[in-house]
Amino acid sequence: HGLVGEAGVPPALAVATLVWPLRQGKPADLAQAWRLSRAEAGSFEAILRISQRLHEAALDLAARVDEAEAPAAALQWPEPPLVRALRDPHADAALRLLLADNEATGVRGVVSVFLHGWRQLRAELPRARWWPRPAVTGQDLLAWGYAPGPGFRGALAAAEDAQLSGASAEQAASA
Repeated sequence: HGLVGEAGVPPALAVATLVWPLRQGKPADLAQAWRLSRAEAGSFEAILRISQRLHEAALDLAARVDEAEAPAAALQWPEPPLVRALRDPHADAALRLLLADNEATGVRGVVSVFLHGWRQLRAELPRARWWPRPAVTGQDLLAWGYAPGPGFRGALAAAEDAQLSGASAEQAASA
């Protein structure tokens, strides 16, 4: 793969590049066999996990979008679950891995268009777009009389989903 031996490529990404096409073996076992540090092993596992999510999302979107529409669709703001994957600190490494794999295997087309588009979105959009200031916090829920419990996570996620989908802070708070 093109990333192995490339200057500045973190060891975890280089190892992930070698492993991704095989998609076998447990990442923790592979990290141990290759004697990766704890930090490298964590990055390696995260890169593979995010790569899988992004690969599945790209395949799903490729199945639903006409090839002619793909370049524009790839640059549209994604759905909240994909936003969460793309804002992960390891997302750029995961995208590089997937693009290198596509290049090595000769895969082109809509999947590659989405991967390139998402990489462009990550580079161009400001951090505040990926991580909006929460419209609703746990403190807000307490102030509104909600008792702490398992429903907190769902309420906060629903408010964040609304924000990531373009809702105003007021609309997100009512979600």
